[in-house]
Amino acid sequence: PLLAARAVQGFLAAAIPSVSLAYAAEALPPARRAVGVTAVSGSFLLAGVIGQAYALGVDQALGWRWVFWLLAPMLLAVALTLTRLPTIPRPTPTALATTFTRLAALLRRPALLVAYTASVTLLLSFVGMYTALTATAGERYGIHSAVDLLLLRLPGLPGIALGLFAGPLIARFGAYRIAPTAFLLAAAGLALEAASTTLPVLLVGSAIFVAGLAVTIPALVALVGRASGEARGAGLAGYGFLVGLGGGVSPILVTALAPAGFAVVCLTLAGLLILAAATLALGPRPTPAPTTV
Repeated sequence: PLLAARAVQGFLAAAIPSVSLAYAAEALPPARRAVGVTAVSGSFLLAGVIGQAYALGVDQALGWRWVFWLLAPMLLAVALTLTRLPTIPRPTPTALATTFTRLAALLRRPALLVAYTASVTLLLSFVGMYTALTATAGERYGIHSAVDLLLLRLPGLPGIALGLFAGPLIARFGAYRIAPTAFLLAAAGLALEAASTTLPVLLVGSAIFVAGLAVTIPALVALVGRASGEARGAGLAGYGFLVGLGGGVSPILVTALAPAGFAVVCLTLAGLLILAAATLALGPRPTPAPTTV
């Protein structure tokens, strides 16, 4: 029963980013759409930090079951709040075959597939780094308390906020320049963490990593929106799904790599980010189109 419940939870949780991004893309006016969609995407990273801190604190204080017991009424309250959101025009109902045909046409766009490939690495590397950091903090520095583990995550918060202000950089230099550069910056942060021998250097590396990753979010949102064209909502929904998928796969990858050590985990994640940067820099691009998301 526990595994079945976790499977259902994982499926529904993965749908939240997709639906949230699709709604924001359709409900917000064009002038505010880029900022709104970026804020929604950035909240995934923020939730990753807060969620891990919450789970660690409740688990140590009350046990793992209470992580879920306390979260259930909070999620119910959020669900009731969402019913108050403004409605958006519903598309004309179409046959299931037509829906799949349109989806297949969207997935045949090379530029969109390139952006999708890069998007998988976002939460994969983010969740993976913090999962490995929690383990290595205990092994190297004897840090086990929930409060101390939360403090280890604080250096990443300014970087998450930085992503909300990346718009001017994207407007000036273009998303196809900013996204690979930000991925490489995040990879450099992971490399610094891998090479670190002291806690301050480790935390500086984590801050650089999060800052780079946060800037990739608005850049990728812009790329996905541009490559999706008229199907912007569907394109962003796919992006959100793949971001969530990366977050779900991450603990499995980190668990497999954990015996090799923290440095190997960081360098593996850095390699994935470098691959994402190269894919974006060298991959196909959509034909010129409005850059609004």
